[in-house]
Amino acid sequence: MTGIFAGECYEICADFEQDFYDDFYKKLVKNSNITVLMKEIPYGVEVTSRENEKAVYRIVQNFNYNRIEIEFPKDGFEVWQGSYDGTIAGFGTVILRKQKQ
Repeated sequence: MTGIFAGECYEICADFEQDFYDDFYKKLVKNSNITVLMKEIPYGVEVTSRENEKAVYRIVQNFNYNRIEIEFPKDGFEVWQGSYDGTIAGFGTVILRKQKQ
């Protein structure tokens, strides 16, 4: 195993239990200065971020067949596109937007 900390790269060539991966990625995020977009992301949901000179966007996509409950961060983002009532429909997409100051 090599490392991505301090500019290195990791290769994991084994089949570990899930706890190893959970701990490993938490440490990797903490030590790599990666921005955490949401604290809890349900299974089958993808969250990405994009920005331009005017705004920051968070794209939340539900790749599950069923509606899922998800809590969005309360840090200035508003629902810009899509339907959100505390849940996102199966295969639904919600785009959050926050104006830059």
